[in-house]
Amino acid sequence: MSLCHNARTSTRDIDALFEPRREFRDVVAEIAAERNLEQDWLNDAFKGFINPGGMTTEALFSFSNLEVSRLDDETMLALKLTSARTATDRDAVDALALLEAMHPSSIDEVYDIVESRAYPSLLTPKVDYFIQEVFETYQKRCADDKNETPAELMERARQAAASASQDRRCPSTKHR
Repeated sequence: MSLCHNARTSTRDIDALFEPRREFRDVVAEIAAERNLEQDWLNDAFKGFINPGGMTTEALFSFSNLEVSRLDDETMLALKLTSARTATDRDAVDALALLEAMHPSSIDEVYDIVESRAYPSLLTPKVDYFIQEVFETYQKRCADDKNETPAELMERARQAAASASQDRRCPSTKHR
């Protein structure tokens, strides 16, 4: 998000897929020790959220010994929406920035993106409510061109997550 969309000026870690894993992890640990960084400043923990069969990447840089690619916007959107983390506002704000860059015309289009890239087991009621809340905020911004602060957006996402965990009547994870 920082590199491709200028969505924020810094990040706590970098999500990455790397090969060969063991050698790469050794180099990452060495850099962490040298630079006084967290051990997981570069990590692959996000891979559990995205189905590799639906993941699409775009090349950014290519060097003789290193190739750097990024997830395309649709895959990033699926990642942010399926994480549905409400402890911080980052995922909601990032998802909103991606929606604003992509301009989806309907929530069904967003569901199609998420369903084509995420593992079905991740499509929980909490994720469903999170998608609805973020999309509603996106629509509101499009309609009245009024920007919500990250704190306001986060509060709305928290309320949606709380509703999802309390609403036992939801028979399906799909909005449509």
